[in-house]
Parts: sequence; structure tokens; C-alpha cells
Amino acid sequence: MLTAVAIGGNNEIFVIAFGIVDTESIDSWSYFFRNLRCLFVNEGCQKDDWTFISDRMRGVESALYDVFPRATRRVCYQHLYSDCKNAANAYNDFVYEKAMSKIKEHDVAAEQYLRNVDEQWSRHNFDTKAVDTDPNDLTEYAQNILKIRGDESRLCHATSCGGGAAYKATYANYIHPMADPTHWPSFNVPHINPPTVKRSAGRPTK
Repeated sequence: MLTAVAIGGNNEIFVIAFGIVDTESIDSWSYFFRNLRCLFVNEGCQKDDWTFISDRMRGVESALYDVFPRATRRVCYQHLYSDCKNAANAYNDFVYEKAMSKIKEHDVAAEQYLRNVDEQWSRHNFDTKAVDTDPNDLTEYAQNILKIRGDESRLCHATSCGGGAAYKATYANYIHPMADPTHWPSFNVPHINPPTVKRSAGRPTK
């Protein structure tokens, strides 16, 4: 469903037109924009230098300027914000690159800026640094968990050190999750077919 909305007099979203199409393409958007322009003319509006705000949806730009050559195109900041948020929350390179490609479609300079930032801002780069920490360098919460009530302070210290070493061993390495095989990196290796299954003796159950 393709829609055109605007802000009404009460600062609320007002639907101007909508259309049901089979797919999102240049042809379907052209059809929608042509009918939208006819709607304006039928209502007595000859204005043709509208400003259209949208995401980088397929076919919008080409179809828009074909029907409204004097129109101004703007990108919806909400979608740009969502793309940046997806890149920040990306848990592996595949998801990160997918989000960054969308940002690049909005603004090449913004994508380059984010890639050149010195600070780590995307989750897929947040590998734990536990392997480099001192065994006694624990948070107050972790120290309280490992602390043993009593007067045997040396036993307390030994337990804390042992707990710190176990903490380091547990979190020294981090495995980035993958949702499905589309996230797998590509390697130039031969395709391996499954082994040939021989039919068992006797009558099949089905």
C-alpha cells in the first residue's frame, strides 16, 4: 500500500491518498504520483513544487521527478535514525554492513564519518577485555558475590583471586552470533555433497 500523508491544521497526520499495488517499483510509484497530481488538479490546486519526504524506497526518486519535475526531495530522518540504531546494535559484521549500506544510500558523507570514528560505537566491535584485566580488578557487585563472611581474610583473598581467574577464563573470548546461513562468510572451497544413502533391506515403512 502506497500512501501520501501530510500534517493537518491540528498538527496531526492527515492521509491525502493511498493506493494498492502489486509491487514497489518505478512503474507503481509513477502510477501513484500521476493519480496524486490528478487529485490535486481536481481539487483546484495547481501547485507542482511540493516537498516530498520519504525513505529511500525503491523507485520513488525516478517516479517522483517524472511526474513532479519541480519537486524537492528530502529523506525522512526517522528512517535514518533507525538505520544508525541498527548499525549501533549490530552483533556481527553482516548486520553492521547491511545497516551501513542503508546509511550510505541516505548520505555518503555520514557513512564515511561513522566508519572513521575512532571510538567504538557498534556492538559488533565490543569484544570483552576480561582477558587483560587483573584477577583482583572486579566490580563491587562481583566482589560482594565472591566475598566470604568471616574472619579468615586470607581465605577471602584466595577465593576472590580464584573467582577473578575464573571470570577471565569465562569471558576471555566472545563468539558473535549468526541468525542464519546468509550471515556466513564466503570461502573459495569446493561444494561437498551429502553422502549417498543406500536403501535398507526389507519393505519400506512408507
